[in-house]
Amino acid sequence: MKPIDLIFDTDVGSDCDDMMALAYLAYAQREGAVQLRAVTYSNGVPEGPAAIRTMLRTLGTPVPPIGIPATPMKPYEHYCRQVVSRFGTAEDLAPTENAVKVLRRALAQSENAVICAVGAMTNISDLLKSLPDEISPLNGVELVHQKCAKVVLMAGIFDPAVTRIEWNIHLDVAAAQNVAKSCPVPVFWLPSETGTDIITGGPALEKYGEDTPLSLSFCLFPGVKKKGGRHSWDPVTAMYAVEGCRDFLTESRCGTVTVDGEGRTAFLPDANGLHRVLTVPEQPGLTQAERKALVAAYIDGCAMKIMADYFTVH
Repeated sequence: MKPIDLIFDTDVGSDCDDMMALAYLAYAQREGAVQLRAVTYSNGVPEGPAAIRTMLRTLGTPVPPIGIPATPMKPYEHYCRQVVSRFGTAEDLAPTENAVKVLRRALAQSENAVICAVGAMTNISDLLKSLPDEISPLNGVELVHQKCAKVVLMAGIFDPAVTRIEWNIHLDVAAAQNVAKSCPVPVFWLPSETGTDIITGGPALEKYGEDTPLSLSFCLFPGVKKKGGRHSWDPVTAMYAVEGCRDFLTESRCGTVTVDGEGRTAFLPDANGLHRVLTVPEQPGLTQAERKALVAAYIDGCAMKIMADYFTVH
């Protein structure tokens, strides 16, 4: 089977589960399931792009073009500087390009690409608003419609009992509104409640301590060492983008997601809608905690397999 052309948008530095998502994608690329065409950065940490390069390079993954937002974003940082200082090379400090240019070029060179975004939707929104240029005569919406099979987002809260605003949407509400309204291809939303309590990273912490980029990022993120891992919003989203539901997730019926002015999300069923929400399904004889533990074990297993090829225990 031909590997999926994947474009990954991440806010590495704000949370350590972005690094677990990168580890999963490195594994998936090694297994021939995916070709990572571009990574765009939706955070303002200066060392963020270098941390992405360091993570992929140390796992034997060819580093794709890296793009940063045209407008500087507020930095949310917990580990990028330390990861680059300890594991980075001069090559990892290479210049970056405008994220929209990187996105447009990756789409123009792909067929049936999948965009997976696990941070603020700033770059994806800017892509949709982009105008024809030397890369393509199509505007952003036309280019996505022609070249992208689907968009997968870690975004939103659809539990009506929860009133808080999901973090990624909070970071850029206007961008989330634009993506929800303007994206011309199917959009799959993995909400906060789905990734919560899928705890990954424990095996990497136990085996490697601070001696790999992945485990160091988990060590440095507040509270993770005490809990033995981190919620897996981003790696579960990346897994779905590559492998679909497997036995771990289920898709809602078609509908439309709306984002209000404060950032709250709602899903309205509609047979003609382009949106679906991803949840962990009921399984006979298993509690929700047990079902989520199965997802976590799979993601941890993928990360540990790829790490075993490049790191040894000291």
